[in-house]
Amino acid sequence: MLNFDPGKLAHYEEANYVAYYQKAWLKLLRVSVVLVKESFGLSWLQAVYGAYLVARAEIAFAPFPENDVPKAEAYMRRFYQFLKNIHGGEFEVTRAAHLEVTLRAH
Repeated sequence: MLNFDPGKLAHYEEANYVAYYQKAWLKLLRVSVVLVKESFGLSWLQAVYGAYLVARAEIAFAPFPENDVPKAEAYMRRFYQFLKNIHGGEFEVTRAAHLEVTLRAH
């Protein structure tokens, strides 16, 4: 997880935000796969599953102000638990998911 290219990661983050705000969900999923793979050092198969969880969370959060925050947090909990199962770590899955969704709201 420590060996990543920050320039690539920034490019994928930008593409992810553009797709999100355009509500281009298929593009969001495609970009999320490479973003998650690059960010967390996952295999392609792991990245597809992780990106699915992240994209579902973003889709649940997208229709502001009628967004479904609990659903978005539930998907992010699954995502962070998935990462914890792969890499371990000393973080609280529920707190990480809550912060991810809450900080996106601001």
